[in-house]
Amino acid sequence: MKLIYIFLIVAIALLNGCSTNKTSVVKKDVTLIIKEVKFSKEVVISKAVQEECNLKKSLVKFIKKTAAPQYTKVLTNATSDTQNSHILTIEISQVVAGGGGLWSGSKSVMIKGTLTQDGTQLGSFKGFRYSSGGAWGAYKGTCVILNRCVRTLAKDVTQWLANPTVGARIGNLKKTKK
Repeated sequence: MKLIYIFLIVAIALLNGCSTNKTSVVKKDVTLIIKEVKFSKEVVISKAVQEECNLKKSLVKFIKKTAAPQYTKVLTNATSDTQNSHILTIEISQVVAGGGGLWSGSKSVMIKGTLTQDGTQLGSFKGFRYSSGGAWGAYKGTCVILNRCVRTLAKDVTQWLANPTVGARIGNLKKTKK
């Protein structure tokens, strides 16, 4: 009986190790420059959410953190020495965020972006994430839930950066038709 338990523990450990083994390819001598994230001109978003939730800064911060293993350097808003650098430009195109935390419904964020190098487009994407706040969501505020969406979108963008394509759909948009 003890042998069966030992076998199961070893098998689970090995399988778990295989499923979480994420390898990232470092793009040698390539710097990622993340431009300042902007709200699109068409986005309808409350002034309170714009001023209090810091979605633009949070998105840059989360992408910088998650993309760092893939690049030699990750910079924000660098303007000089962009030769041989990947330039990531992102725009927040939709935010659904009624005040009142989860009590006013789930929250969502949609973004679109491009990756260029020396003026040539390497790829483009649209991404969307929604959240109802997860565990104890009813007790979380609107900004906390929106930043949860932004954090997950940053991971989606980082996965896309590993193999950028034109017209990619990331996040919850992956599951929808073009």
